[in-house]
Amino acid sequence: GNALDKEYTVGPVAASGGPGCIWRIYSAKKKDGGDSVSLWVVDKDKIEKDKNISKTAREQMYAILRKDAAQLLKIKHPNVISLNKPLLETRHIFAMETDPIFASVRNVLRDYTNIDKPQPALDQFSLSSDGFDAKLGLYEISEGLTFLHQTCGIIHRDLCPENVYITKKGEWKIGGFGNSITYKEKN
Repeated sequence: GNALDKEYTVGPVAASGGPGCIWRIYSAKKKDGGDSVSLWVVDKDKIEKDKNISKTAREQMYAILRKDAAQLLKIKHPNVISLNKPLLETRHIFAMETDPIFASVRNVLRDYTNIDKPQPALDQFSLSSDGFDAKLGLYEISEGLTFLHQTCGIIHRDLCPENVYITKKGEWKIGGFGNSITYKEKN
C-alpha cells in the first residue's frame, strides 16, 4: 500500500520517459469516478540505494523532476503534457497524474528502459509505413514548440524521444521541462 492505492486502481507500467526514462508511467483508473489516467512514478528508494548516484547528483535529479512538474502544471496547450494535479512527493516516490499516455517516442522506437514487460499494444505498435503518423506527430510537436517560444517565452532544451509522448488518442505531446529556461516575460 502506497500513497496512490487510496485514490487509484493501478495497472501495469505502460510506458517510460523523462531523463534516462526515469518516469515509469502506469495505466490507472481513479477510484472516484473510474476515469482512466496515467500515473507517472519515480521510485526514490531505488535511487537512494543506487551507489552510483551521489547525494549531489540525486538532489539535482530531484530538482529537475520538481521543475518539470511545476512547468507542466502551468503550461496549457494541446501539444504539451498537462498535469491534472500538482506533483505528489513523499519520502518514497514522486508521482503525477496526466491524461492517458500510450508511450514515449523512445518506447515506440523499441527502447523499453524501465518497463518490466512491454504491453502487447506497445510491443506490436508501429508508425505508419507511409510516414503519415510521424509527420503528423512532428507537426503537433512543432505547434507545441511554437506556443512555448512565442507565448510562454520558454526554451525546452531537452527535446528528445524520451520527452515526446503519444497519448492513447494518438496525439503527440511535449514533456520533460526540467532543463527548460524562460527567456522573456510572458506576453
